Amino acid sequence: MRALKIASILLLLAVLALAAAPKTATEAASTGAITDVCRNGDSLIVTVNALGDEDDSGGYDEIGAVLYLQSYNYYVIQFGPIPADNQFHTLAFLFDVSGVDPSAEAHICAGNGDGSGHTTDTEFDGCSFYADIPACAPFAGPPGPSIPAGFELHTITCSTAVYGLPGGQPVGANAVLAGQTWYVNPVPVAGPDGEDWTEIFLSGPVNAYIPAACVN
Repeated sequence: MRALKIASILLLLAVLALAAAPKTATEAASTGAITDVCRNGDSLIVTVNALGDEDDSGGYDEIGAVLYLQSYNYYVIQFGPIPADNQFHTLAFLFDVSGVDPSAEAHICAGNGDGSGHTTDTEFDGCSFYADIPACAPFAGPPGPSIPAGFELHTITCSTAVYGLPGGQPVGANAVLAGQTWYVNPVPVAGPDGEDWTEIFLSGPVNAYIPAACVN
């Protein structure tokens, strides 16, 4: 794992000292919450439900999540977009935790980004401490949550992995296959890779993303 810059350590420790909280769901800025933290193999998945109330760029609100493993001197920040439509949306942030003991304490924060993709000038409220993080539940399988409002049934035209974020990393071995039908958000999201991505409902607690080109 890459070395942590001294400035980043000092900044994060200051935030943690001011915002230490028990192992519970945590506010992400003033308009959201960390709703789940679980581990899927070498990936730590942090699920954030946030209100898209700030147009950071192109009609999207930038949301960020931070993982800090003090015993491993490991600090990572990730950003993801949600529509700035004054509605709540769910993002799943995937962090590489290969080689990390599952019982190691993780310090996790979430909040609104600043629209620039930088850690500077970005405030994260309500950091929590998590230890003995459980394995993630599978995406599919009854009983499951209701189909999100506005989602439509579409045919998948190519087999593809499912991703936690637009242009992000695959979620374990989960995949959808050509010819299947799934409920998806009819409005695609522009990813940081310049491609369009479609939010897909997989009958589980967290929605994922697939390339929009694979949706009829």
